[in-house]
Amino acid sequence: MAIPVTSEDAECSSIIGFDLSERVTIFSGMNFIVFTAVHLVTTTLSHLVYFTSPYASNLCTILCCTGVKLLLPVDIVLADKFSPDAEVKISPIDSIPDEWMGLDIGPQAISAYKEALSSCKTIVWNGPLGVFEFDKFAEGTFAIARALADLTNSGATTIIGGGDSVAAVEKAGLSDKMR
Repeated sequence: MAIPVTSEDAECSSIIGFDLSERVTIFSGMNFIVFTAVHLVTTTLSHLVYFTSPYASNLCTILCCTGVKLLLPVDIVLADKFSPDAEVKISPIDSIPDEWMGLDIGPQAISAYKEALSSCKTIVWNGPLGVFEFDKFAEGTFAIARALADLTNSGATTIIGGGDSVAAVEKAGLSDKMR
């Protein structure tokens, strides 16, 4: 199947900086948009699935054509409801049962993301990896925040954008570790 890439997509990818990137990670609710766009997963309760746009498919094509490695989670922490007291289980991303929703990345995804970040000299982080406001779904966000703090301490430049990302770093107790 051919996926058209429009000039607007190419312009957007240049503005975002994909042409300067080696790796791009997509997580949280956004991963469902990409997975659905490329027909890798469907789930009834991941609310952002309903907002899938042609841009998600085009984004995958742009990244592929430019040689940028796209990292998506291989496993996910699921909840039976959107609540701090939800029942929790870990599932491969392609085996999400109906009526369950993904609220954090799983342990394999955490390891893969940390490995991918380990050699980066510049990291732009915009958006938490899960629903960090609920303790059961905070580990992905906090693990990556700890990894970024270590990388920053080792000389990497870490740019944290967005209020939720800043709030997550503060809740993890790492704001003084980021420069």
